[in-house]
Order: sequence, then structure tokens, then C-alpha cells
Amino acid sequence: MASCISHHQCWAHGVEDDTLVLLEKLKNPLNAPPTGLRWMKSRMESLLEEQDEGIQDKMAEVKMYTDMLEKLKRANGV
Repeated sequence: MASCISHHQCWAHGVEDDTLVLLEKLKNPLNAPPTGLRWMKSRMESLLEEQDEGIQDKMAEVKMYTDMLEKLKRANGV
């Protein structure tokens, strides 16, 4: 809580956090600085990689359950 209050006080006195300022400036990408665009590209790439890993994990899980279902069907003669 103290951290939030301290951050708000710094913000109110004009001392801005670089990340927050960067995100604010990136709301309009046409005026974004090159550093901001590189940060945005890097962040988007890492998010896409995380999503791809999650999708691959989920597909492996679905395959495992599908294989189990097939084995159960064969065992029951269905």
C-alpha cells in the first residue's frame, strides 16, 4: 500500500515511471518514439511465444485424453 501511495505522490509531483509514460505515449502509435515501438514489438513477440507454448501444451493434453478414450473404447469393444 505504501508503494502505491509513494508512486502516486511521485506521479503527482511530475516524476513519472518510464513504463507508465511509455504506455501512455504508445496509445497513439503514429507518434510513438522508436524505443517505444521496439518495446511494443518485443512485448508482442514474447506474448505470442507464450501463447504458442500454451497451445502446444493444451494440444498434447487433448491428444493424451483422446488416446485414453480410444483405449477405453477398444477395451469395452465399442
